[in-house]
Formats: sequence, C-alpha cells, structure tokens
Amino acid sequence: MFPTPPDRTWEQVTLTVEEHHLRVQVGATADRFGFAEAGFENRRRKNIPNDLWALLGVLARRHGELGTGDEITTKPGALKQKVSALRDRLQALVGRDDDPFHPNRPGQPYRARFTIRRAGPATFPTPPGATWGAVSLTETGPGVVEAAVTTRGRGVARVRGDGPGDRGRWEGTTQDDERRLRYTLRDLGMTGPDGAPTAGASLVAVLRAGGRLARSAGDKGMLALSGALARFFQLDDPPFTFDPKRGQWVAQFEATSTVPAPDR
Repeated sequence: MFPTPPDRTWEQVTLTVEEHHLRVQVGATADRFGFAEAGFENRRRKNIPNDLWALLGVLARRHGELGTGDEITTKPGALKQKVSALRDRLQALVGRDDDPFHPNRPGQPYRARFTIRRAGPATFPTPPGATWGAVSLTETGPGVVEAAVTTRGRGVARVRGDGPGDRGRWEGTTQDDERRLRYTLRDLGMTGPDGAPTAGASLVAVLRAGGRLARSAGDKGMLALSGALARFFQLDDPPFTFDPKRGQWVAQFEATSTVPAPDR
C-alpha cells in the first residue's frame, strides 16, 4: 500500500500508467509498482494483468473520465460493477476510504477526483465517433495551445410529474459534450530536446493563419504536424487536405490564435 499522508486528498494524487507499471505520486512522495504488486494481476493466469488494469488504462487515456462509449464494450450495469471494483482496488492501493470518483448521475460519465495519465506523449480524450469537424485548436499564449472537441452526447434528465402523486420519470436527452484542455508545445511532444519547436512551429503557423497555410505538398514540418495531431486526437483521418491550386494546407478543424500580433 502507498503511504498516503492522512492530510492529503484524492485531488493531490497522481497516477501514471505505464505498460506494466503504475506510478503513484502524492505531493513530493512517489513510488512505482508492477501491475501485480499493485493488485491488478489476473487470478487465474500469473504475470498477466486483469480486466481492471485495462479499465485503468482507458481511464488514463480519457484523462480521468469514463463513459459507456469510451472503448468499453460492456453494458452500463457491468461498467458500474467494474468501476466499483476499481474503486476498491484504488482505495486499498492508496490507503484511503473515501471515494476516488466524483458522484455521478445515471447516464453521466464517471470522473476521477485524482489525476491520471499514461506515460509518454500526451493524448486528448477525444469522444468515440468524433471527427475533425468537432475539433478546435487555439493558440492562447506563447507556446500554449487550447484543444477542444465538441460532440452531441446522450444523457438523461428527470421530468417532473403532472400531479402530487406523480413522481415523474427519466427521459433521454441530447446535449453538447465539450472537452477542453490546455497544453504546452512541450506537452504535445512538438518541441526538440533544447525546447525549440519542431512540428510545433508549423502548428503555431497554422493557427495564426486561420487554418490555411501556404507551403509545399511535401513540406516536412506539415507532414510531421499531420501525424502528430492524428496521434494526439486519436483520429484516423488526416487533419489537413492540400489545395494544389492555391498551394495551401487546409485544416479540417477550427484553427485560431488569440495572441496579439505584438506578442507573437
């Protein structure tokens, strides 16, 4: 069990999921566990991680938010049971009795109170089924980019009854689901070892040009940026098309910059 100080909360816990290890950090104290040591070993097959380890990995890829559509091929009831088992495992590992997840309503995703991420370059928790048309990237400061994906999601809402004896009912609803996070170019893996931007320079140029950038079809910076964005948002389609008549790369997402010209 990790020696969590009694005065610390789940909000101060950071979990980093590696391929076969889990790093736990609370404040300045950190430790690294193998999946078996952390309690995620398959009971029937030694040295094989169990399904809770896979669920933890999905939670890390989704930055601490988990819904039935997030790469989970199971029914909502089964997911609830798995999250309950994961809750017990994390409580035992970190040594806390309170809930590591925020309260959630029926139909709403589970949200972790702790910080969880995967080792390696950052990825965005893009909802399943999203396309580049739902993506926006905005330069908000020197070397800082805000990424957002807005999709139409399903939920449930309580409808009041018509009379004193009518308790009402739950009805399905559709609503905008927006996920918005800020990153530095270093977080995105778009800078070189000395901090100089590589693909990041092309990204900044695209954002400042409003999504249409005049460069050759074989431009190495744009080719590198295209691959980096596809990996970051976990989308299979390319983020750019090339317009041969105008000699321009055209973003398939909304591209803007709010940085004033004097600060660029």
